[in-house]
Amino acid sequence: MQKDYLKKYYLCDNRVLLTVIKSTDIVNKAGKLHNLTPTTMAVLGRVLTMSAISSSKLKNEDSSVSAIVMGDGPVGRVVSVARYGALVKGYLDNPTVDLMPNSKNKLDVAGAVGKGKLRVIADYGFGNPYVGEVDLVSGEIAEDFTSYYATSLQQPCAIALGVLVGKNCKCESAGGLLIEVLPDALEDDIKILETKINDFADISKILKEMSIEEFVAQYFAELSPVEYETMEPKFKCDCSKSRMKKVLNNLGESEVDEILKEVGKLEICCDFCGAKREFQKSELKFKK
Repeated sequence: MQKDYLKKYYLCDNRVLLTVIKSTDIVNKAGKLHNLTPTTMAVLGRVLTMSAISSSKLKNEDSSVSAIVMGDGPVGRVVSVARYGALVKGYLDNPTVDLMPNSKNKLDVAGAVGKGKLRVIADYGFGNPYVGEVDLVSGEIAEDFTSYYATSLQQPCAIALGVLVGKNCKCESAGGLLIEVLPDALEDDIKILETKINDFADISKILKEMSIEEFVAQYFAELSPVEYETMEPKFKCDCSKSRMKKVLNNLGESEVDEILKEVGKLEICCDFCGAKREFQKSELKFKK
């Protein structure tokens, strides 16, 4: 099976940007780590796919973009963090949720997410991260990020995201695209793109059958696509024992003592990858 990859293109003589991603491996790794159901795989998979696209724009190794979907649906919060190089990680509060298909006989992502807010935190590595928050438009994720781009970033765009889940809860195909209209775009450019976005309702099925290169050649040939960057996105957690130790240090000695009294040990589990690490109190250094 081909590895996940992401490609960027200029369209319409550099007046429009196109980013396309295949993210099947990312979604399958998340599914295995979190024991996801078909429904939660679709929810988290879409968020991770969009996060990888967003982070492909980061310019330095200290930068990151976090997305938190805060809906009132049964999955609870959905959290993703993506770093420079399109390295992503994520989790949701209730991975065991599994709903019946919706009225279109598709995985009920909107029903699982519910109504609420989307918060995006962009940290460019220079301090003072940018925080944007919008109401969830549909809970389908793609429309919600489209609203975020338009409202918080004043960036007209079109987004399509999809996760195709097969037997034994295995992701058969996942991917998406982001089309960004630059300030010098023409009205004709925008009209053409508005008609095209309807073709990508089943983007995961389309990308299952063809490579990104074939997809762009078939759907965007008349817009003169010019490739300018390729990346290899991955699900990769950057948790470490030293970071976890810092969490315990920040709790303070009295709270650590209370944990030891109640639980009998100091153990931290990473929400993103499930890694567990145990500490001795003697390893910790508390602020006086």
